[in-house]
Amino acid sequence: MEVGKELELERLPEIIKRIRLNTGKTQIQVAEDLHCTPGYVSNVENGRTAISIRIVSYYAKISGLTIDDILKGRLDSINKQKGSRINEMLSLMSVDDKERLLATIQLWRR
Repeated sequence: MEVGKELELERLPEIIKRIRLNTGKTQIQVAEDLHCTPGYVSNVENGRTAISIRIVSYYAKISGLTIDDILKGRLDSINKQKGSRINEMLSLMSVDDKERLLATIQLWRR
């Protein structure tokens, strides 16, 4: 295996949690999707429960990442994907809509 390409298994719970937060899902929503309890999701995210391939596969699906990306901790592609989607949506907006969006963002940052 190449240097810097090793699996990040010890960081997997943290990676799973970051993916959930980046996709805007709550533990309750993930639990509903996976037909499990929110406590189970919490245990997975905190490293108290082993992470199955089913869980990794689910997170890959909701994030648009590959299982390999997740196992190797390559989450930078999430930000690239979000940036692309944001730019695509902005390109479809009128100047007035962009100004309203900017005003809204400025309100949220206060």
